[in-house]
Amino acid sequence: METTGIVLVVEDDDAVAGALRRAAERHAQTRRARGLSQALAELREPGTELRAAIIDVGLVDGSGLDLARSLRRKHPSVPLLVITGQDTRALANEAQLAGAHFAYKPITSTDVDAFLFRALAEAPDARLASALSALAAQAGLSEREAELVERTLAGVSRAELAEAQGVKETTIKTQIRCVLTKTGEATLDAVARRVLAAAIVRS
Repeated sequence: METTGIVLVVEDDDAVAGALRRAAERHAQTRRARGLSQALAELREPGTELRAAIIDVGLVDGSGLDLARSLRRKHPSVPLLVITGQDTRALANEAQLAGAHFAYKPITSTDVDAFLFRALAEAPDARLASALSALAAQAGLSEREAELVERTLAGVSRAELAEAQGVKETTIKTQIRCVLTKTGEATLDAVARRVLAAAIVRS
């Protein structure tokens, strides 16, 4: 029997689930489950191989953290991303102890792309570096401007960027405006998505 590798999206909100699936389908076949029992049923389908999972904490029939712990026991090396709208440090700690990545809602397509690209791709860092280098050369980005895009891909905030560079946030804003002018994009996230898209094409 042929084996199908899937990304499982476990989310009971239809709108959020739809957005997650659209982003995930750029990388692999996806299936959506509303809760724990449906997720486990999907994985029992013959010929199904779990490649990655995106799991909401609040599900119709329990906690997504329980599902993450269950999946980690059965699939020790499969990348998991736990998401939530609850802003509590305890949930982040629990997710990390379960061996999962963690993100707060609203989660963007760039966030999903970055997680799945690194989760599923071979030599992802090398391909991202190559795609970023190509964009920097094409758009004429300075080393600092290319670093902004690179750190955006890694989910670093403006405040963290400013601290890392030892400058004020106003300086970061100026650098961002230069990046947008040179690339013709409307937001730094859009520039990051452009790099990811180029890296995915290279895979």
